[in-house]
Amino acid sequence: MIQAILSSLILASGLQGITSFLEERVLDESKSTLSTDLLFAEIKRKDMAADNAWLALKNRLEYDAYRAMLKEKYVKAIGGFFEKTPLNAKVIEKVSADGYCVEKILFESRPGFYVTAIMYLPDPNRFAPPYKAMAVSCGHSDSGKAYRQYSRVGVIAAKKGIASLIYDPIAQGERLQDSDETCVWAHYHIGRLSTLLGYSMAQLRIWDGIRALDYLDSRADIDHAGYGFAGHSGGGTMTSLMMSIDDRIKSATPVCFLSTIRDVYKAKGPQDPEQVIFGQVEIGLNHSSFVLMGGNKVRMHCALNDFFPFEGAVKTYDVVRKTAENCDLGEDSYSMMEFYGKHSWPESARQSAVNWIERSLLGEKASSRLDMTALRLGDLTFKADGVDWGFYRERGNVLGGGSVTNVPGFRSVFRLFKDDLASFKAKRKSLSLAEMKKVVDDVAGIVQPEARKCEVKVISEATVEDATATKIVFAFEGGLELPGVLMRPKRETGEPVLMAGALKKSSFSKYVQDKLSSGSVVLLVDLMGLGEIGAASVPYFAMKMNKTTEECAAVLLYSLGRSLVGEGASEIIAAAKYLQEKTGRKVVVMAAKRSVVASAHAYASRRDVVASVESISPKSKTPSWEEIIQKSSYNCGFANMVFGALRYYDWVDLLK
Repeated sequence: MIQAILSSLILASGLQGITSFLEERVLDESKSTLSTDLLFAEIKRKDMAADNAWLALKNRLEYDAYRAMLKEKYVKAIGGFFEKTPLNAKVIEKVSADGYCVEKILFESRPGFYVTAIMYLPDPNRFAPPYKAMAVSCGHSDSGKAYRQYSRVGVIAAKKGIASLIYDPIAQGERLQDSDETCVWAHYHIGRLSTLLGYSMAQLRIWDGIRALDYLDSRADIDHAGYGFAGHSGGGTMTSLMMSIDDRIKSATPVCFLSTIRDVYKAKGPQDPEQVIFGQVEIGLNHSSFVLMGGNKVRMHCALNDFFPFEGAVKTYDVVRKTAENCDLGEDSYSMMEFYGKHSWPESARQSAVNWIERSLLGEKASSRLDMTALRLGDLTFKADGVDWGFYRERGNVLGGGSVTNVPGFRSVFRLFKDDLASFKAKRKSLSLAEMKKVVDDVAGIVQPEARKCEVKVISEATVEDATATKIVFAFEGGLELPGVLMRPKRETGEPVLMAGALKKSSFSKYVQDKLSSGSVVLLVDLMGLGEIGAASVPYFAMKMNKTTEECAAVLLYSLGRSLVGEGASEIIAAAKYLQEKTGRKVVVMAAKRSVVASAHAYASRRDVVASVESISPKSKTPSWEEIIQKSSYNCGFANMVFGALRYYDWVDLLK
């Protein structure tokens, strides 16, 4: 009994010594935000290079060639387009109002994927059809099209002789998606899941916009020569995405979105999933590109005190203005209207937006140019009383129940994901280990250590519980430094073990003690976004929902066309290869929950280096990607996602 107690005390003392040592930093405190510092610096550099690419164009011929090339990359980046299927559009109700008419509309952007919309039509007694038309995309209001800032735009346009179609975005207004989340978090949830299928929230929402224009195309009372497009906030995002991709848009007015990627990320970090397109920074698809790429007339509307930094908007407009001059795009093709206050769509910007589209579409028949100074000053005394806000709140509902979930044949976005997953699985081919390695390397973007310069630096050496403990740093070309600890027992008889991917290395203490006692050499290493280098230097709004610290780094990488899974796998392989060279044996990877998906990819990529993968979090098992889709799971994040991977494999299959 006494011997057992003494043994327990010795073990506890040894564990405490290991824990204390592993809690010591390897790198200086100043490196705590290294992961996001490096990524933001790369994004800033490439965002500025994208601006310079536009400024380097010398004429209209070069301009047209460049924007055509960029548009092709853009379509690929969002995940391509879906097949156009029948809209099955229905006018549910027609209502006459003071100086205009309203039609409440239901159509399908994909089979069973219903879109609710309101069409504001001019009074036929004053304006004869066919009408020039515009579409309005809503910002992040749970009310969607029934939010009065947006319905007001429909009224202004109709009284100018312009028809406007205001449609509900996914998970807003009447387009609930089998979820009780507010629209911001619903978009975040949907955006994460779509990534696995090679889709994106941008693609899903662009497709709704394309089908909304298809609906305008289908109407005999609408002039199809070209449309306007407008929207605020999230709708400003969609206006920017749409005007740069759909040639039918001749005039556009994004409100409270355009700035620069570098200024937005510095101030607010990456925003909603539709605002972060896979690889957009890498291909040069930035805010200047959104304005210039469509070849249409664009007026930027920017709040002076917006959380989308106004100074960034000034930079983008400067690029636009100079490019327009260099390439002879026309003096009246671009404009910028700033207004007082914070993030909003005030009356001045509503009037300005409609006037810009009206003048672009109607030409000589349009109203005269507005006095912007008077408009801005008018906001200071604007009174909501007595203003016609159109069909807002319950009056703006298309359906009696106020939700598409009650419409026969309704398919939620989550149902579409499940159906598409089944289709992808049916098309998968059986692959050999060598073929799977190539697919995994390509899809996840794994970089082998032989192709990536890395110097291993020894920081210090100590003795910890009879083991030699060496603090080391994996210093990669480009500035990335991964802090590590190499621990060698007196007798090296066991298989070498790499422990990676915890929030702190001391989380592995118990496992380190066990492996050292069995004669294993143990290497502990922090990965990008985790451990000593895992603090975020730029904010990320979704931290409120997804508490994983590495999520910000994952989304920054996503905008660069890479995945944190692929980056982590590359780092694990490099560390494992180093350990293999030290011991002459293949390495067992013991992965924390945060790194188990990356570890599985490392195993599939380099079975000549990694012998096996063990998870140290069996009680909180990391779900398979298929399980995430089937359950529409919240238990996921960009940190554990690979764009389009489920078209080829599930991460759990890599361990077989």
